[in-house]
Amino acid sequence: MAVFDGIGSYGAGELASAAAAQVFAEALENAADEKAVNLWVAAAFQKANNRILELRRLCWVCGTTGTVLYTDGTKYKLFHLGDSRAYRYQHGELLLLTRDHTLAQLKLDMGVLQSSIPDFTGDRRKLTRYVGQDSTKRHLLPQESPWYTAAPGDKVLLCTDGLYEMCPDEEIIQVLNKQGDVQAQTAALVQKARDYGGEDNITCALLAFLK
Repeated sequence: MAVFDGIGSYGAGELASAAAAQVFAEALENAADEKAVNLWVAAAFQKANNRILELRRLCWVCGTTGTVLYTDGTKYKLFHLGDSRAYRYQHGELLLLTRDHTLAQLKLDMGVLQSSIPDFTGDRRKLTRYVGQDSTKRHLLPQESPWYTAAPGDKVLLCTDGLYEMCPDEEIIQVLNKQGDVQAQTAALVQKARDYGGEDNITCALLAFLK
């Protein structure tokens, strides 16, 4: 399962995100073990990066975020570049599992910026890592999470900033806490973000581990 959010206006971001999604669809396979998973997902990120670089020669395309989840049905792992996010919903609580690759997050980590000052919003939209960044075509590596064990009833939400910047965590929790299938819940989340203004692309994918 994956979410990509393109960078660039006038359709350029859409081209980049679509190219990355196509690469991962083509690369999809059942890996034999955890090491094999790491290798083929990393290879897919690099291939997506290189395809975006090829597009850049034809038209103005910058790049895309990429948040990818691999699961065997009992455990899962996340691979991540950019500011799209992965959350785990468990026992009524929402936990962020990824770390934004933005200038704002970098400054916060270094202690030179606090979230309360005005520059925070602008820096939050400046990516420090993304798919399409590696001009060498050899060295792009996603951030990897540990393997998480899935508990019955857990849900994992992948989403773009168009959801989490518009919709408060409490509203997301309310939607995920309700009974219903994942299609209905993702549609409800998109509508919530629209209700709050819908100022950016809203994409989300939801995985539920059955009880």
